[in-house]
Amino acid sequence: MCRFFPVCSETFLQAHPLMQLTDLYNVPLLRHTHPLWSWPHWFHSLGLPPPSNQGMMFDDSSLMLDAAAAGAGVALARDILVEEDIRSGRLIRPLAAEVESPWKYYFVWRADGVKLPRTLLLHDWLLNEARHSAQESRLR
Repeated sequence: MCRFFPVCSETFLQAHPLMQLTDLYNVPLLRHTHPLWSWPHWFHSLGLPPPSNQGMMFDDSSLMLDAAAAGAGVALARDILVEEDIRSGRLIRPLAAEVESPWKYYFVWRADGVKLPRTLLLHDWLLNEARHSAQESRLR
């Protein structure tokens, strides 16, 4: 399960206080080209009209998060990609609102295909990582 939420730097937040969701309409929103990172979808999921379609656009999530850390605006972040940045204080969550992603991950192989040991090892490793991540999320 993947969650999306706004992140920014502490310096940005000091200069642009964000007390409620509608405050996001008045600050630079850093946008990603992939629909998975869509501000309009995020706002719609919370029952709000979409923001203007202006602001810096990125096709690389790392660069977008670096721009947010540098104080360029607010980025829509994917939880798993910003855990360490939040833990370290590089990025902060100015608002508690989050939206669960409609996107899912699947591990698939042909039913009639040979199950190579290395494929089974990858399968088991991915499941263990997913379980570990889910347990950490519940502890937060």
